Amino acid sequence: MTKTEAATTQVYTPYAQWDIKPPPLPARSRLFNLPPIGVGTAQVESLTSYIARLSAEHGVSPRKLLCAEVLAHIGKATQYYASPCHFSAYQINGTRKLAEVIAVGFERLTLSTDLRHMTLQMWSNVLSPQKLLRKSRAWCAGCYEERLVAEKPIYEPLIWSLDAVTLCTKHNERLCGKCPHCKHQLPFLATNDRPGYCSRCGQWLGISSTLISKQTEDRVIEAELSQQVQIQHSIGELLATSKTIASPPSHQTFAANLIKLIGEHASNSINVFSDVVGIWSGTIRRLLGTESKLSLRNLCQICSRLNITPFDLLAEQGNEEYLKRQNIVLEDIASLQAITSWNEIEAKLKAALLAYPPPSMESTARNLGYYTPKIRRHFPELCEQITSHYKEYQKNSHPSPREIRRAFRIALKQFPPPSLQMVLRGLGCKDTGSYYYRNYPDLCFEVSKRFIKYRTSYFNKSKEHRRLEAALSEEPPPSFSEVARRSRRKRDFLRRKFPELSETITARYKHNQAAVRKENAERLRDVIREAVRQITASGLYISEARVKEYAKQQLPKLGRSSLFKQALREVKAEMVIS
Repeated sequence: MTKTEAATTQVYTPYAQWDIKPPPLPARSRLFNLPPIGVGTAQVESLTSYIARLSAEHGVSPRKLLCAEVLAHIGKATQYYASPCHFSAYQINGTRKLAEVIAVGFERLTLSTDLRHMTLQMWSNVLSPQKLLRKSRAWCAGCYEERLVAEKPIYEPLIWSLDAVTLCTKHNERLCGKCPHCKHQLPFLATNDRPGYCSRCGQWLGISSTLISKQTEDRVIEAELSQQVQIQHSIGELLATSKTIASPPSHQTFAANLIKLIGEHASNSINVFSDVVGIWSGTIRRLLGTESKLSLRNLCQICSRLNITPFDLLAEQGNEEYLKRQNIVLEDIASLQAITSWNEIEAKLKAALLAYPPPSMESTARNLGYYTPKIRRHFPELCEQITSHYKEYQKNSHPSPREIRRAFRIALKQFPPPSLQMVLRGLGCKDTGSYYYRNYPDLCFEVSKRFIKYRTSYFNKSKEHRRLEAALSEEPPPSFSEVARRSRRKRDFLRRKFPELSETITARYKHNQAAVRKENAERLRDVIREAVRQITASGLYISEARVKEYAKQQLPKLGRSSLFKQALREVKAEMVIS
């Protein structure tokens, strides 16, 4: 076989075929998948802190990121909406619908699943938003410094944004509310917001705990520290259990748990339970009978007094029998009948709209037993009509002509002369005063002319200086108010022009008054001593009434009753009389 034939008969080994299909790739997030800090613990990061850290990773402003990526999808696409006067960023950490919308939006953008646990949205059905969150940032400088030294991520825990938390129990110091460098309060999600740094001046907010203790003037007392430890322990358990609950607890579950606790600790007596937990019984009845929500402070108080966890009060525990008993308990609460329903409130608001004189919205809400913002949320149009009617009535209501002329006559005799605006404000005017300009032009002109003449009058400083120096040699020393009255000047004006002389005149008058008081006190004690001697010689009991009757014959003006009693005690102690 030739070489040519052997080459043609050679068998080649085939290679495996390549799979040219693209491999499956995981979903890509629009924003960086920044992991949240402390989810499922008491030191869970707040959502505003997470947004600030996420915006720093992308190198954009937190409000621009929030507005462009989340608010645009709910119809709020303008940066104007995200300005501080139209958007309260502190609500992102709370229980309102806004917190859920923003948390879900950033979960979609970052493909994270735990961002909703960085807010209090899980407890929205049972926790009241009233006095829940603070409106500006608060922080512990010692915690910032420790995390910086340990090279850990700097963040703001959710517990710092709660209004009930005022101390850092780790360092036993108050939370800072103002930047130590520029002395300004810091809003949430400001333009240059970054955890650990001031959004206004950019300075570092952390400081060692030893320097904090030196700089802190308002020391923490033991009772306040103990109270804050209990509050933060309850809040920490609430935040830690947020991730373990499948769905938000309902108000019905909370009411059933509360009924169970009333039965265990107060033998089904609401009044006894009120004394045990230190909360007004009417508040407990409202929590049981209506959809009223529990404040965070009351929750912490109940947990600390009964030594329970928030989970025992808010979470589902299979207590169906207590749910059945709820209607029975509500029938026994007679005071619940006094709670006004929303239908009745609407009828009363319509009646207030027809009343004359029109009442203010604040007085209407006070008569109904509710806060004005709560009624406005349910009936915004009715409340706006009541407010506009009241303002229109106030605008058109003026004092009688006799009272107006009397007020102007008094103003023309006063010294220093008041301005026209001061006179109008005294008459109850809350606008520009066009009614008075139109109907009383002469009087308005006279008051304005007199005030302008006083303000523009020539001030002879050397003459006033000599007048004040002459007051230093008067006997008895005059008060500074009397000296200012003689000079026909205001006291504040003279104090600005002659600060040293003013202080000397005031000090001289106070020293003289102290000497006069001391002399009067000694004279009163002499009269009391003589009265005691005469009463003792006559064999009668030394009562306060007898001593006072004798003393009035010698001193018609005894002064204050407390001074007389003090002098009588001193004389009795001096003469060893029990």
